[in-house]
Amino acid sequence: MEDETRKRFFSSEDQKWATPKWLFDRFDEIFKFKLDPCCSDKTAKCTIHFTEKEDGLKQDWHSIGNTFVNPPFSRELKKWIKKSYEEAQQGIIVAMLIPARPDTEAWHTYCLRHGKVLFIKGRIVFEDQRDKPMEKQNPAFFPSSLVVFGNVKNYNLHKIADLGIWLEPKIFEEGLKLPPIHSPTLKGGVSLGAD
Repeated sequence: MEDETRKRFFSSEDQKWATPKWLFDRFDEIFKFKLDPCCSDKTAKCTIHFTEKEDGLKQDWHSIGNTFVNPPFSRELKKWIKKSYEEAQQGIIVAMLIPARPDTEAWHTYCLRHGKVLFIKGRIVFEDQRDKPMEKQNPAFFPSSLVVFGNVKNYNLHKIADLGIWLEPKIFEEGLKLPPIHSPTLKGGVSLGAD
Protein backbone atom coordinates (compact mmCIF):
# COMPACT_ATOMS: atom_id res chain seq x y z
CA MET A 1 0.00 0.00 0.00
CA GLU A 2 1.37 3.36 -0.98
CA ASP A 3 2.09 5.86 1.79
CA GLU A 4 0.15 8.52 -0.15
CA THR A 5 -2.97 6.33 -0.15
CA ARG A 6 -2.66 5.63 3.58
CA LYS A 7 -2.14 9.32 4.35
CA ARG A 8 -5.11 10.41 2.24
CA PHE A 9 -7.56 7.86 3.67
CA PHE A 10 -6.97 9.03 7.23
CA SER A 11 -6.31 12.71 6.64
CA SER A 12 -8.89 15.03 8.17
CA GLU A 13 -8.10 17.61 5.51
CA ASP A 14 -9.90 16.01 2.60
CA GLN A 15 -12.60 13.39 3.05
CA LYS A 16 -13.98 13.03 -0.46
CA TRP A 17 -13.80 9.26 -0.71
CA ALA A 18 -17.09 8.11 -2.20
CA THR A 19 -18.83 4.78 -1.87
CA PRO A 20 -18.69 3.00 -5.24
CA LYS A 21 -22.06 3.33 -7.00
CA TRP A 22 -22.45 -0.41 -7.52
CA LEU A 23 -22.05 -1.03 -3.77
CA PHE A 24 -24.41 1.75 -2.74
CA ASP A 25 -27.00 0.44 -5.22
CA ARG A 26 -26.88 -2.99 -3.57
CA PHE A 27 -27.55 -1.45 -0.14
CA ASP A 28 -30.16 0.95 -1.51
CA GLU A 29 -32.11 -1.90 -3.11
CA ILE A 30 -32.88 -3.12 0.40
CA PHE A 31 -33.15 0.03 2.49
CA LYS A 32 -34.44 2.67 0.00
CA PHE A 33 -32.34 5.49 1.45
CA LYS A 34 -33.70 9.04 1.62
CA LEU A 35 -30.69 10.84 3.16
CA ASP A 36 -26.91 11.04 2.88
CA PRO A 37 -25.86 13.21 5.86
CA CYS A 38 -22.09 13.40 5.37
CA CYS A 39 -20.98 14.07 1.84
CA SER A 40 -20.04 16.74 -0.64
CA ASP A 41 -22.38 17.72 -3.45
CA LYS A 42 -20.14 15.65 -5.74
CA THR A 43 -20.19 12.47 -3.61
CA ALA A 44 -23.86 12.57 -2.50
CA LYS A 45 -25.71 9.29 -2.91
CA CYS A 46 -29.18 10.69 -2.15
CA THR A 47 -31.08 13.70 -3.45
CA ILE A 48 -31.45 14.93 0.11
CA HIS A 49 -28.00 15.31 1.61
CA PHE A 50 -25.95 17.38 4.02
CA THR A 51 -22.49 18.68 3.19
CA GLU A 52 -19.85 19.82 5.64
CA LYS A 53 -21.47 23.26 5.52
CA GLU A 54 -24.82 21.93 6.82
CA ASP A 55 -23.04 19.64 9.33
CA GLY A 56 -25.06 16.44 9.36
CA LEU A 57 -24.12 15.82 12.99
CA LYS A 58 -26.32 18.80 13.95
CA GLN A 59 -29.31 17.85 11.78
CA ASP A 60 -32.31 15.59 12.42
CA TRP A 61 -32.26 12.56 10.13
CA HIS A 62 -35.29 10.67 11.37
CA SER A 63 -37.74 13.21 9.94
CA ILE A 64 -36.35 12.45 6.46
CA GLY A 65 -36.14 8.66 6.47
CA ASN A 66 -33.70 5.79 6.08
CA THR A 67 -30.16 7.11 6.03
CA PHE A 68 -26.90 5.99 4.41
CA VAL A 69 -23.73 7.10 6.16
CA ASN A 70 -20.21 6.86 4.74
CA PRO A 71 -18.57 9.16 7.29
CA PRO A 72 -15.09 10.62 7.32
CA PHE A 73 -12.69 7.94 8.56
CA SER A 74 -11.00 10.47 10.82
CA ARG A 75 -11.26 11.24 14.53
CA GLU A 76 -14.87 12.27 13.91
CA LEU A 77 -15.91 8.66 13.21
CA LYS A 78 -16.97 7.97 16.80
CA LYS A 79 -19.38 10.95 16.68
CA TRP A 80 -20.96 9.64 13.45
CA ILE A 81 -21.41 6.17 14.94
CA LYS A 82 -23.08 7.60 18.06
CA LYS A 83 -25.32 9.90 15.98
CA SER A 84 -26.32 7.00 13.69
CA TYR A 85 -27.33 4.87 16.65
CA GLU A 86 -29.31 7.73 18.22
CA GLU A 87 -31.18 8.57 15.01
CA ALA A 88 -32.13 4.91 14.49
CA GLN A 89 -33.76 4.98 17.93
CA GLN A 90 -36.32 7.36 16.38
CA GLY A 91 -37.66 4.62 14.09
CA ILE A 92 -35.52 4.73 10.94
CA ILE A 93 -32.79 2.53 9.50
CA VAL A 94 -29.29 3.98 9.52
CA ALA A 95 -26.72 1.98 7.55
CA MET A 96 -23.07 2.92 7.95
CA LEU A 97 -20.20 1.91 5.68
CA ILE A 98 -17.21 2.13 8.00
CA PRO A 99 -13.84 0.52 8.66
CA ALA A 100 -14.21 -2.78 10.53
CA ARG A 101 -12.52 -1.88 13.81
CA PRO A 102 -14.16 -4.05 16.45
CA ASP A 103 -11.31 -3.28 18.85
CA THR A 104 -12.45 0.32 19.35
CA GLU A 105 -14.68 1.71 22.08
CA ALA A 106 -17.29 2.98 19.60
CA TRP A 107 -17.63 -0.51 18.16
CA HIS A 108 -18.05 -2.06 21.61
CA THR A 109 -20.48 0.63 22.76
CA TYR A 110 -22.68 0.88 19.64
CA CYS A 111 -21.91 -1.40 16.69
CA LEU A 112 -21.52 -4.77 18.40
CA ARG A 113 -24.23 -4.16 21.00
CA HIS A 114 -26.91 -2.53 18.87
CA GLY A 115 -26.12 -3.03 15.18
CA LYS A 116 -26.38 -5.76 12.60
CA VAL A 117 -22.90 -6.04 11.14
CA LEU A 118 -21.90 -7.23 7.68
CA PHE A 119 -18.16 -7.83 7.46
CA ILE A 120 -17.44 -7.17 3.79
CA LYS A 121 -15.04 -9.59 2.12
CA GLY A 122 -12.07 -8.12 0.28
CA ARG A 123 -11.09 -4.48 0.22
CA ILE A 124 -13.29 -1.74 -1.26
CA VAL A 125 -11.91 0.57 -3.91
CA PHE A 126 -13.47 3.86 -2.84
CA GLU A 127 -13.98 6.52 -5.51
CA ASP A 128 -11.48 9.35 -5.15
CA GLN A 129 -13.59 12.49 -5.65
CA ARG A 130 -11.02 15.03 -4.47
CA ASP A 131 -9.83 17.99 -6.50
CA LYS A 132 -6.52 16.23 -7.15
CA PRO A 133 -7.34 12.51 -7.34
CA MET A 134 -4.60 9.93 -7.45
CA GLU A 135 -3.82 8.48 -10.86
CA LYS A 136 -4.19 4.90 -9.68
CA GLN A 137 -7.16 3.87 -7.55
CA ASN A 138 -6.03 1.52 -4.79
CA PRO A 139 -8.23 -0.55 -2.52
CA ALA A 140 -8.57 0.58 1.07
CA PHE A 141 -5.87 -0.86 3.31
CA PHE A 142 -8.44 -1.74 5.98
CA PRO A 143 -11.43 -4.11 6.01
CA SER A 144 -14.87 -2.53 5.76
CA SER A 145 -18.23 -3.29 7.27
CA LEU A 146 -21.84 -2.28 6.91
CA VAL A 147 -23.33 -1.55 10.33
CA VAL A 148 -27.11 -1.27 10.35
CA PHE A 149 -28.92 0.36 13.26
CA GLY A 150 -32.69 0.11 13.63
CA ASN A 151 -35.36 -2.55 13.35
CA VAL A 152 -34.35 -4.68 10.34
CA LYS A 153 -37.16 -7.22 10.81
CA ASN A 154 -38.91 -6.22 7.56
CA TYR A 155 -35.75 -6.01 5.44
CA ASN A 156 -34.24 -8.91 3.51
CA LEU A 157 -30.61 -8.69 4.63
CA HIS A 158 -29.81 -11.95 2.85
CA LYS A 159 -29.95 -10.07 -0.47
CA ILE A 160 -26.46 -8.76 0.27
CA ALA A 161 -25.09 -11.82 2.07
CA ASP A 162 -22.88 -12.51 -0.96
CA LEU A 163 -20.87 -9.38 -0.06
CA GLY A 164 -19.51 -10.88 3.15
CA ILE A 165 -20.59 -12.42 6.42
CA TRP A 166 -23.33 -11.14 8.72
CA LEU A 167 -22.47 -11.18 12.40
CA GLU A 168 -25.42 -12.92 14.02
CA PRO A 169 -25.46 -11.84 17.66
CA LYS A 170 -27.77 -14.64 18.82
CA ILE A 171 -26.46 -14.31 22.36
CA PHE A 172 -28.09 -10.87 22.55
CA GLU A 173 -31.40 -12.19 21.22
CA GLU A 174 -31.36 -14.84 23.94
CA GLY A 175 -31.16 -12.18 26.60
CA LEU A 176 -27.48 -12.38 27.58
CA LYS A 177 -26.41 -8.94 28.76
CA LEU A 178 -22.89 -7.69 28.32
CA PRO A 179 -21.33 -5.73 31.16
CA PRO A 180 -21.21 -1.96 30.63
CA ILE A 181 -17.99 -0.45 29.40
CA HIS A 182 -16.59 1.76 32.15
CA SER A 183 -13.02 2.08 31.06
CA PRO A 184 -10.97 1.87 27.87
CA THR A 185 -8.76 -0.66 29.68
CA LEU A 186 -10.26 -4.04 30.36
CA LYS A 187 -9.26 -6.56 33.04
CA GLY A 188 -5.90 -8.10 32.29
CA GLY A 189 -4.45 -4.98 30.67
CA VAL A 190 -6.21 -5.36 27.32
CA SER A 191 -6.79 -1.93 25.88
CA LEU A 192 -9.58 -0.94 23.51
CA GLY A 193 -8.29 0.89 20.45
CA ALA A 194 -8.68 4.64 20.14
CA ASP A 195 -11.62 5.71 18.02
